[in-house]
Amino acid sequence: MIKKAIFVCVLIFLLMFCLNLTSFGLSTKPAEESAGHALLDSLVVTFKELAEQREEVLRKTNEALISMMKEAKKARGQGQIDSVFFKRYHRILMVLKCVIIEVPAEDAGIMKPLYFGAINKFIEDIEGEPSDIEKAGGKAAIAKFTQAVSHELIELRIYLDNKEKREELIKEYQEFLAISKDIPDLAEKDRQLMSMKDIATINWAISDYVTDFGVPPKQEGTYDKQGEFDKTLSPFYIKVLPVKDKWGNGFRVYSGKACNGVYEGIKGCTDKDTLIISYGRDGKKENWKYNPKSPEAGLYKLKSEKDYDKDLVMLNGTWIRAPGTKKK
Repeated sequence: MIKKAIFVCVLIFLLMFCLNLTSFGLSTKPAEESAGHALLDSLVVTFKELAEQREEVLRKTNEALISMMKEAKKARGQGQIDSVFFKRYHRILMVLKCVIIEVPAEDAGIMKPLYFGAINKFIEDIEGEPSDIEKAGGKAAIAKFTQAVSHELIELRIYLDNKEKREELIKEYQEFLAISKDIPDLAEKDRQLMSMKDIATINWAISDYVTDFGVPPKQEGTYDKQGEFDKTLSPFYIKVLPVKDKWGNGFRVYSGKACNGVYEGIKGCTDKDTLIISYGRDGKKENWKYNPKSPEAGLYKLKSEKDYDKDLVMLNGTWIRAPGTKKK
């Protein structure tokens, strides 16, 4: 489907990426590092070696992919890598396999959509936008595919390097929520927790924007994927900006002076303030008053089903209405 000459170009592009990866200190892990790092390093080294070859490049690439898959399965079976890493690593090998498979002319009409579909879906999932490399063709197809593989390799490296921090953050959220074990509806609890995580994610993206520009992007109320607020933050400050909470209701973001009066008690906001809101399970704004002298007064314990209808509100990175523990 992609001829030998084009695939060699892909390998050269990947070689350039791998050299950059090494220059940033991401591919110089010692041998005693984790199996996940070793698998990524193996992939990087293989790209480098193959990019320097010309003869039998497709056959040798296929052999290398088979070998790397065996090593990944072995590491997964021994518990050295988790299922998340294994699936994403396996997917990289799969799309590379799709690239080098030559489809017989008589099977082209049947098999080509399958192979192109897998590659396009991979690119779309990584880059966040639809792709059609068959239509793009030539250099454009090579660039799209190579960029997606490069980005996924970086994401996997970041995933491995931050596993401990991520687990600590999850534990911190669980302790922060202090959810009662007497509440039987785990589905609602999970929706609330994930909605809070999405609000925190939106806040991080806005904070990164503020670092560059000094003030948050302009926004007042709900937004969608086609709006200016989403385009301002995504994909540079965040790959995919959450739009709806886990009950299917749109998040509301207010920036600058637009924060004033959204809830009674919120006033005196300047162009640097940000308010992020989920209206909770019922999707209706709660009749709640903010006390600026005691911001933690809006935190509450989950005691009944009705508590899932309460709003989730973050002001300038601080929860002012959410499940939590008030300071004594």
